[in-house]
Formats: sequence, structure tokens, C-alpha cells
Amino acid sequence: MRLITVLSIAVLCNALAVVYVRQENRDVFRAVVTQETQRDQLNTEWSQLQLEQATWAQHSRVELVARYELKMLPPSLEDIVVVRLPGGN
Repeated sequence: MRLITVLSIAVLCNALAVVYVRQENRDVFRAVVTQETQRDQLNTEWSQLQLEQATWAQHSRVELVARYELKMLPPSLEDIVVVRLPGGN
């Protein structure tokens, strides 16, 4: 009778441990899925930001802003000075 009681307690403890471990496993899995979703959202945002940066940095856009908003003009040929360094080709 005593052996049956000890074995019953052991089986009950084992069953509770299985339930606890499975719940922990579900919680960790949920956390991993949440992190993967956040990673995917951040990757999408990063791609959009890179595309936006490339658009704003296009040569034609920079030239338009320089010409019309900053009133800049390309230098004339008379204003261009070539500096030759000694020992250079």
C-alpha cells in the first residue's frame, strides 16, 4: 500500500511537471512569434527608409533643390580653377 501511495504521488508530480513545461513552451513560442513579427516589420520599415533615402539623394532632385530653393548655379568655365599638385601626373 505504501508503494502505491509513493508511486501515485510520483505520477501526480510528473503530470504537474508536464503541464507546467508545456505551458512554458507555449509562452516561449508566443514570445518567439511576436519577436519574428516585429523583426519582419522592422525589416520592411528599413527597406522603405532606404528607398526613401535613395529617392531624396537622386542627383536630379539635389540639383533641382540647389537651383531653385538655394538659388545655386553651376560655375562658368572662367570660374573653374584646376590645381595641380607637385609630383602628380
